[in-house]
Amino acid sequence: MGIKDWLLDKKFKQLIKGLESSSLEVQKKSALGLLEIKDQIMDELVESYDKLRGTGKKNLMVVLGKTYDERAVKLLIKALKGSDALVRDKAVESLVALGKELFAHHLLAAMKEGNRGFYNEALKVLNNMDLSDISKGEKIYYFIAKDEYHECIDIGSPAVEPLLQALEEYKEDSDRKRSIVIALGKLGDSRALPQLIGLLKDQDKYVRERTVEALRLIGDRKAVPPLIDMLEDGNAWVRKAVVKALDELCWVPEDKYTEARYQLAKKNYKKCIEIGKPSVNLMIDILQNAEDQDIETIEELIKALGKIGDVKCTGVLISYLKDDNNNIRNAAIRALTDLGPVASSFILKELNESKDEKTKDALVGILGEIGDEQSAVTLLELLPREKASIKASIAAALGKIKCRDAVEPLLHILRDKSGGRQVVENAIVALGEIGDDRAVVPLIELMKEGQYLMGKVKNIIARALGKIGDERAVDTLIDNIQDRNCSLSCIDSLGIIASPESAEALYLIMVGEIDGTMDCRLAAVRSLEKIGGEEIQAILYASLEEIKDEKVKKEVVKSLTNLGVDVTGKQSGKFRRKLGG
Repeated sequence: MGIKDWLLDKKFKQLIKGLESSSLEVQKKSALGLLEIKDQIMDELVESYDKLRGTGKKNLMVVLGKTYDERAVKLLIKALKGSDALVRDKAVESLVALGKELFAHHLLAAMKEGNRGFYNEALKVLNNMDLSDISKGEKIYYFIAKDEYHECIDIGSPAVEPLLQALEEYKEDSDRKRSIVIALGKLGDSRALPQLIGLLKDQDKYVRERTVEALRLIGDRKAVPPLIDMLEDGNAWVRKAVVKALDELCWVPEDKYTEARYQLAKKNYKKCIEIGKPSVNLMIDILQNAEDQDIETIEELIKALGKIGDVKCTGVLISYLKDDNNNIRNAAIRALTDLGPVASSFILKELNESKDEKTKDALVGILGEIGDEQSAVTLLELLPREKASIKASIAAALGKIKCRDAVEPLLHILRDKSGGRQVVENAIVALGEIGDDRAVVPLIELMKEGQYLMGKVKNIIARALGKIGDERAVDTLIDNIQDRNCSLSCIDSLGIIASPESAEALYLIMVGEIDGTMDCRLAAVRSLEKIGGEEIQAILYASLEEIKDEKVKKEVVKSLTNLGVDVTGKQSGKFRRKLGG
């Protein structure tokens, strides 16, 4: 080494050391000194980077930005990937200062091997430049870094691999994954298939949905098997997208189970009901594991399970009796009722174990609707020890079951009255439904009690006596025929019992001699029709001349016609004689 070179080397080393000085003045003089000899020591200047500490590296970035030498670009780009934020910031400033002609192509090429952090630093530089004269193909990674995936779609096939690389790089970023997946789908290149199929199991439901959409757009039938697996995805929108994709890929289910999966994803519940049992486990799985079921879907699934009638769904249906939504709870009640007696043992078990009053009430009601006589044994055991609200429901259920063994316990309720009005009312209705004549006298006596009874109770008793149909009730019903609280029920029940002894009272109501509402007068006509016979026909025919109200007269004509009477006048002499006789 000559003396000149030795002196230059010595000066260079002193100036480099000065970049790390604690004195700002020394740092500034060192930087200026390096710039004075930059043409002679450029290679050494670049090589010194790894030997410097933080302050020195930062000052070196500033110096390089003022060299306007292409050899500085590689080091500045390397600095963008470093861990020191201050050094990166100075590298950004220096690259901008150098101008895009020196660095743009190098930086765009470096982005291919970069990561998210480097992308962000690179954008700080490139966003300060007009890159319109650089080809789109060279700017693929730039567009990816800027989330401008539509530009990648315009580029076409060359963008596929960079997008797949970005998909891996952004694997923790669901928003970017969704955008990249959409772009890959629109590019329609099968090279994306393996990575897209892997994303079908992504935790983000929107990523899964977009991935299914992308596979549909690519249209490669290799995607069919994994798409079939997605028919049971936990999200309804994903399943809907899968159906669309499989349809466009011309896929047809090969067996009943697979068809059930397909139809269920399609929300074709009618078809699932037709398929039957293969659909049951799938429906139960959706109800128990779905991510975001809407109320309508839950209702439809519950209804379908009830119509299929498989006992294995009883447990999940019972669980929905506790739901806060009335529509869902009511759908579960209907479904369990549709299951019928096969579900009774499960319902009874739950009834014995449940502590929730609302659930117990629903279970009792279901047993009543099912009408299984074997359930009555348990219900009779529960009747005396349950709270009033449940006791009332049990009484109603025993009536619907038509349990004759319940007559005496129900009559005890009427005599005791300790359960409250609703229990008494339900017991009365139940006795009417059962239709056992042992209840007639107690019901008549209860109807005569007066002070305890209000109109609603008397009304219920009148209807119960009518359903039992025993003529011993006729006098009591006639005695209450003018009570506005129960008159209509008394009239209807007299028609059901159809005793001729009630004809006179019904006639007086019909023609208005006994005060009654229009509904009562019309009901009296219908009740007389039910009694029937020639005497009644004559009474109805003759009343046409007495009745002034056209509505009642029209009802009389209708009843006569139902009884087979010619109301044109040809039989009038016969009915007049009958009435007079």
